[in-house]
Amino acid sequence: MHTIHFDPNTEQELARLAALAGKNSEQFIQDVVRDYLEDQADIREAEAALARIERGEETPIPWKAIKAEHGL
Repeated sequence: MHTIHFDPNTEQELARLAALAGKNSEQFIQDVVRDYLEDQADIREAEAALARIERGEETPIPWKAIKAEHGL
């Protein structure tokens, strides 16, 4: 368990955004942190894929080919 202290303006904004989301501040902060961590993992994965492409270990598939293959 962690304790985080925010300045009053940040606390007020967190409370406002949490209310808009139908959550309390703690739930809202947990969701925001979880989303951020997931985003960071996605970024690392994309950067690793780009590095493989740049090294010639992978070939990107054009979006048109994906759309055609899956009937999108």
